[in-house]
Parts: sequence; C-alpha cells; structure tokens
Amino acid sequence: MGRFQYACDANSNRTQRDLSLTGGLDELYTYDDLNRLTSMQRGTLSGGAIGSETRQEDWGLDALGNWETYDVEVNNAAFLEQERDHNDVNEVGVIDIKPEGTGTDWADVVHDDRGNMTTIPKPTSLSASLTCVYDAWNRLVAVVGFPDSIWFSLDGAGRRGRSAEDTFLLGRPGTAVARPDGRRPHGPGRGVFRGRPRRYTGGRPEPRHGRRLLMQTEAPYTEAINLKYPEPVVVAIAKDAQGKYNPISLGWCMCTSFKPPMLAISIGLTRYSLEAVRSAGAFVVAMPSEDQEADVMLFGTKSGRDMDKLGAAGTKTVPAERIDCVLLDDAVANFECRVAGELRTGDHVIFAGEVVRSTMNPEKPNRLYTVGAGHIMGGLPRKWKR
Repeated sequence: MGRFQYACDANSNRTQRDLSLTGGLDELYTYDDLNRLTSMQRGTLSGGAIGSETRQEDWGLDALGNWETYDVEVNNAAFLEQERDHNDVNEVGVIDIKPEGTGTDWADVVHDDRGNMTTIPKPTSLSASLTCVYDAWNRLVAVVGFPDSIWFSLDGAGRRGRSAEDTFLLGRPGTAVARPDGRRPHGPGRGVFRGRPRRYTGGRPEPRHGRRLLMQTEAPYTEAINLKYPEPVVVAIAKDAQGKYNPISLGWCMCTSFKPPMLAISIGLTRYSLEAVRSAGAFVVAMPSEDQEADVMLFGTKSGRDMDKLGAAGTKTVPAERIDCVLLDDAVANFECRVAGELRTGDHVIFAGEVVRSTMNPEKPNRLYTVGAGHIMGGLPRKWKR
C-alpha cells in the first residue's frame, strides 16, 4: 500500500502527488485559467518539478472542455498523438491519430439518442470495439465484444449483482423491473403508480389509485428488437428435390396449437430450405443442445445449394419414422411435422406443421440459445438450467 502527500493551489486544484514516503513515482498536474486539467507528468518530484520523467499526458481542450487533442509521451518519446471529434451535444465520436502523428487510430465512439455510449474502444485492443447494452432506465447491463462479453444483473434498486462472461442476464424471467426512482419495484413488467400504495391485509389487496406513469421510451425497431435475447434456436430439416436432407438454423419457431399439436417456423424468401420444405411437404424441428453450437452455426451460415451441410458437419442423425426426414441424434428434442399451411409475411414465409411424432434425449442436455445479435450463441446461466 502506498502513502500519498498532495499539494493544492489556491483554487483547490491538486497540483502534485508525492509518493516519496514509499518510493513510488510522483505526479505533477497543470491547469488552465478555468481550472481544467491540461497536463500530467510522472517521475521523481524535486523542488516542484518532475525529473526522470517516465510519462507525460497533455490535453488540448476546446471552449466547452472537450478533448480536441490528447498526447502521451513515454520516457520522453512520443507514444500517442491523438485528435478527437465531437458532435453538437459534446459527445466524442471519431478518435484518430494526428496527421503524421504517432500511435494507432482508436475505434470510433457511438452514442444512442439518450447519450449512452453504445460502441467504445476495447481496452485490450483499442482499434477494436465493444458494444454496450443499456436497459430502459439507461443503466449499463452488458458489454459485448466477441469473444469477450460481460453481462450484469441488476436488483430493484439498480445495484449490480453478479456478472457472467458470455452469459446473457438481461430480461431474466421473474426478475423485477426496477422503478426509475430506484425504489422497490412492484414486480416483473409492472408500471409505476402514483397515489396510495397497495396494502396487503391478508385478504384481497385494495385497488390501486392514481394513474400509471410512462415507463417506455421510443426507440428504433432495430434497437428494441435486440432486447428479445436470449432466444431459443432450432434446426429445421427437410428433404430437398434432389433427395438430400437439408438443415437450417432458425430463431423464429413457436407452438401454435395443443389439439392437434402444431409448430410454426419462419424461413426467409431467399433461403434454399424454403423450397425444400415446400417440395417435401414435411419437416423436422430439432432443439439443438449446447454441444451442437458449431453444427448450428454451419447450418445457419452455409447454403444447401452449395453443400451437404449434415455431411460437412458430421452431424449424427437417425431416420424419422412418420415422415421422410432425419432427426438430430444429439438434440434435446425432435418433432416430426407435416405441413398444414403456409403464410407469407413480408420477406419470410411461415410454415405451420402438425406434429405427428416427437422424441426427446433421455440425457436431457441443455438447450442452445442465441444470446445476442450477430449469431452470438451459448447456453443459459447455470441458475436458469434445470
């Protein structure tokens, strides 16, 4: 542990940090007439000056205090000579090296319309970027940068609980939604009310009084829809016109009926699997396990027009019994379906299939999920698993 001695000027600006008591490096700070830090020198402090300098940082500020330039010297040699651009609301954007300057350009910073930084330079590789995810109250809940991702869970008061690498905790079922004022939430997905609070007296609760306050903020569809993750992924398999069993990875699958049992899948108009399902009049819906992530990635990124995807992946299959198709042997479950109807919806076609047979893996492996935009897949946190 170090011991510090500080000196301050008449404006209470800290002008130096002295570590001579414990043998550490000292620092000297310089300010402009508006008491804004403009320079830091690190080395050995003697007589109010730094000797044996190991590092110096200089900030060039505009009238509003934005960093127009940022320069770093290490051992009296230029290490970083940077210039920065800001928008009309003083948010930093482009971070580049000065013409003929030293250093590497950093990834650009991007803000959303609420001022949150949604893209930032990656500390371990500043030319690469990380994506920051915020909830409806502008609280940071995730920092994503494949393969490094950290997700935070928040309690009702907005305090960070645990974090997990490569694990998506946003929108966890049963987690209470925090109130904007930081007080205890009413419960998952509830609004905030004014007026008399609900009181529990052992019988039926009293009705709420007052009106619901708005909790939602308008957002672009492309931003709001990403809050759907984590999303289960399925593999649909159909026999094409050439007699090849073709798999495709899908995020859009749902149950549509109990009697008879029916499932629906949605396939893009340009996908090879679309014609395969139409040609076969039947398909299998497989729920892949965590261990099948590599296979699922191949099924979703390669086309059956160009290759035998099951053969290329070496996926173990077994024949279906009620339709002409195959099942994924290591999947969590498989459902054999006969096409009962189809509906075009924009750039996709929905196929409704009647389930004629279902199977499940007796080992009950954990399902595979898409946990973030850009084909980021994985399992759920241990706490969510069976």
